[in-house]
Amino acid sequence: PKDRPYAGAPNRSLWKSPGQKGMADNKLYPVSIASREYDFVQEHFMKTMKMIACIIRIERVENGRQQEAFALQKKNVVKDIREQLPALTKKQLVRMLFHGTKQTAIHDIISNNAAGYIPLLSSSRNGAIYGDGTYFARDAVYSHGYAEVVDGQRQMLLNEVLVGEWTQGVQGTRAYPKVVGSKNRSYNSLVNNPNEPSIFVVQHSYQAYPAYLITYK
Repeated sequence: PKDRPYAGAPNRSLWKSPGQKGMADNKLYPVSIASREYDFVQEHFMKTMKMIACIIRIERVENGRQQEAFALQKKNVVKDIREQLPALTKKQLVRMLFHGTKQTAIHDIISNNAAGYIPLLSSSRNGAIYGDGTYFARDAVYSHGYAEVVDGQRQMLLNEVLVGEWTQGVQGTRAYPKVVGSKNRSYNSLVNNPNEPSIFVVQHSYQAYPAYLITYK
């Protein structure tokens, strides 16, 4: 489908860090070009890049503390939404989305043990027209515009993002609005188009996990 919904969480059983815990200083591990994992990331990138690009390498991010915090947030939000809207599936609530930025920022996102993304401190290179927070894209070509060129190469993150229940984003929105008809429940993300979203904005640190780093030219 055009919006390429979530196809399954990155498999932690494939991790190569000591004890598969992701607690080592090194957070990046090469993904074998002969693996299904590589095929999935490559296909997702190439189909949504919409221009000629050559992947140099794909690396798996193994940050145990970030991944555990994200998994807990995902469990709680999915449970809450399913109780209210049982027809929604995890495929609709979690998506694999791209993020492009400066390479120094990518290093900080990957290596920070507390929180990779700090949405309300994110820079507003795109003018934050859909609200404050970290911006993620369905299509790699959108994030390509924000991926810094260093020595002729660019890097982009493919992230597991908890989008939950979304609503139309509006410039200046600093907190998720309440779900229409609900006193206690807020939306989980802001989007550019509620009917066919291609840009998602999240405002909580543990709503996104940087699963893969793609280096390309």
